[in-house]
Amino acid sequence: MADVVVKEGKVLPFIFRHPWVFRGALQEVVGPYQNGDVVRVIGPRHEFIAWGWINEHSKITVRLISFQEDFEERDWFLQKLENALHLRKRVLKLDKVTNSYRLVHSEGDGIPGLIVDKYGEYLVVQVSSLGLNRLIPVLVERLSRESWVRGIVRRDDPVMCRMEAMEPVEETLYGEDLPERFLVEENQLLFEVDFRRCQKTGFYLDQRENRRFLASFVEGDIYALDAFCYTGGFAISLAKAGAGKVVAIDSSRDALEQLKKNAQLNGVSNIVGVHDNVFRSLERYLYERELFDIIVLDPPKFIPNKRSFEKGYAGYKKLNRRAISLVRSGGLLLTCCCSQIMQESSFTRMLAEAAGEAGREAMILARNFQPADHPVSISCPEGGYLKTFLLKIF
Repeated sequence: MADVVVKEGKVLPFIFRHPWVFRGALQEVVGPYQNGDVVRVIGPRHEFIAWGWINEHSKITVRLISFQEDFEERDWFLQKLENALHLRKRVLKLDKVTNSYRLVHSEGDGIPGLIVDKYGEYLVVQVSSLGLNRLIPVLVERLSRESWVRGIVRRDDPVMCRMEAMEPVEETLYGEDLPERFLVEENQLLFEVDFRRCQKTGFYLDQRENRRFLASFVEGDIYALDAFCYTGGFAISLAKAGAGKVVAIDSSRDALEQLKKNAQLNGVSNIVGVHDNVFRSLERYLYERELFDIIVLDPPKFIPNKRSFEKGYAGYKKLNRRAISLVRSGGLLLTCCCSQIMQESSFTRMLAEAAGEAGREAMILARNFQPADHPVSISCPEGGYLKTFLLKIF
């Protein structure tokens, strides 16, 4: 087993249990290893720090997994899985709220690179850490013991795998394959997932609480806009809560077709789907001087890495400036950012600049984050990727 020696002056974050060791923090690696192996991480005076998975092809060269010197990988992994199951089943009691939620959330649950999402009796697994590959049989053996599990399917994210120099895997690991279509039950609403064409593992489970939260503000015959609507999570929640009319914009025809089906499932007929680029649509509404009582902005990730920060920041500001200009005085803007690199302070500053450039005043009514089934480790705040602000615009 190899020892990874951390440089003098680079040890402190790992004493406080931050799980990412970048290449620049390494002094040397002593002993033979293969990428994905467990290594012992030590300080410059050979003091024990942690155990981790090494991958020299990744920017995160070592992902720390245990800070206990007495360590056995299988036992550690099974205990982390038990903790994750207990949180969702016994503490959060999510089965009383929805049939679909995140069962394991990577660093948030102490298992770097592992995502497991529950869709009823099916589990969708994503792996983005090379060291996890040899633990997949252990994962399947444990999860298949749950009496409700009919199928476990692995569907890796190709983008994340490229960052780790991994080949993405898509295969059925246990039992049945995913059905072509599945009904997500959430907040007394139904959303059909088409697993053949869906994004992420199937549905944006991390917006469940925000959809319910925003719907609680619907009052009277309001006019709403859902930008980057995907299959209608926010749009249908607003329509079902009593909105008079909801415009839903997305660049994907498939997503809009699915939105129509989801609207029918929930008995709403007051949603107008628009197939267009959101920036272009907002510009058109500005020209036409069309105003909305509620606007939702839930864009894709504009800032995937540090190099793209300035461009992405400008994109978020342009988007929010246009949206703020389109909110009727006294109306609401729910604006989201899923770019991990955009911290809350930067997001707040961007919104202030956007409001100023639009010549409007904005009041923060709420700051929401991802739900509790997407937990964030106190030692790895970077896991808090989702930032959602509810603004009242004047």
